[in-house]
Amino acid sequence: MIRTAVLAGVAAVAAMGTALAASHSSHMMKISLPDGMAASCRCAITHYLTAMPETPTACYNLAARRHARALTRLYDRHLAPAGVSSSQFSILAVTARGEAMTIANLARAMVMERTTLMRAVSRLEAEGLMDRHQPEGARGIVLTLTVAGRDKLATAAPLWRAAQEAYEMQVGKEDAARLRDDLQRHAFED
Repeated sequence: MIRTAVLAGVAAVAAMGTALAASHSSHMMKISLPDGMAASCRCAITHYLTAMPETPTACYNLAARRHARALTRLYDRHLAPAGVSSSQFSILAVTARGEAMTIANLARAMVMERTTLMRAVSRLEAEGLMDRHQPEGARGIVLTLTVAGRDKLATAAPLWRAAQEAYEMQVGKEDAARLRDDLQRHAFED
């Protein structure tokens, strides 16, 4: 129980501490903690603040997320004329490749939470691009592309290829392929 409280305190103070450290403020924070927790919390906070890298660019997560956002914007710009986002295109493309693609299989292939995926699939269904049904005697819902979904994918595919080429132009074809391969090789789930 104390550990949970300390971690909760660290999380709250860490956000404030990061903001203070970022602004180089010398303000002191006064936090009231039950007896016995103050020393543990002070130690955890000190560890958190001293473990922070001197520069945010040393953070793998930040670098990966920044790259992912920039890459998403590039693909979204290219796919916009087809009326799909990069996420929607990926869902359509992965679904089109799979026979009897269940929601669970699609979630695994996309490395997405099922609830997040279902929101995206529901939007694609509302646009008439996907269909879901439960085959007789089967467990689980199967997703398929509608004719309109296959047409949308066919329209978007050349735009996706143009996005691939634009990315290769930005970072170099070999670096782009190496990065993709490294990301796929090191992909993991927590």
